[in-house]
Amino acid sequence: MIDKEFYLYDVDTIPNDVLFASCDPFYFKEHGPALIESCNKFGNNLHINILNYDDKCINLYQQIKDKVDISFTISLSECEIDPPKTRYASQRFMIGHRVLEYVNRMLIIDIDCYLNRKYVFEDKKELGLFVRDPLPGTVGWENEGTKIAAGIVLVTKYSAPFLKEVNLRLKEHGPRWFVDQVSLWQAYHFQGWYKNKEQFQYFDNQHMDWDFQPDTIIWTGKGERKFSNETYVKRKMELTKSLLDRL
Repeated sequence: MIDKEFYLYDVDTIPNDVLFASCDPFYFKEHGPALIESCNKFGNNLHINILNYDDKCINLYQQIKDKVDISFTISLSECEIDPPKTRYASQRFMIGHRVLEYVNRMLIIDIDCYLNRKYVFEDKKELGLFVRDPLPGTVGWENEGTKIAAGIVLVTKYSAPFLKEVNLRLKEHGPRWFVDQVSLWQAYHFQGWYKNKEQFQYFDNQHMDWDFQPDTIIWTGKGERKFSNETYVKRKMELTKSLLDRL
């Protein structure tokens, strides 16, 4: 019987270190192949959680799995028939603790991310966040919601309590825009990670950007950029074609 919250395919093949994304069926089919192929190209293992999956998702996974050299696994989740869009933004953090039961280190990213080079997990780093200055002129909720970019988050078994705290904040605040980033910021401060210089990793534009600089490790398709930016769209099409041509 499948646990509606979480069912992991091929549990015996999931490695200790993974990149992790979560999405709905449309985004899995639209952006998944490019992310998978970029991870395959640079040797980063990948796990994707699919919320409210369909049979086409499972069929696509089964076609892809044996066509890549990395460990690529999926998990399946179900929730209300028509969840708010903010649920999809928060799902990776809501389900991340379940994935963390099977791995040691996990880099949580967006499904519309692509790698430009290999992401290397650093020794002794237990939590990583993209901490930044808030948007000018913002106050209150929006101010807190722009202090962290949620597109790249490092967690490990050691920092699992951080994910638990994030989940508590998500449930407390309910579905709202910026709820994922507000919850990350509040958990970061509540647990005092900013004091832990040795084990905390500060991410910046060298790790992830949405301006698509050639030396950045991860490109993320922020907002309309995923449709309008020629550099991003061209890269996505190349990666997608490279994988689908092998199926």
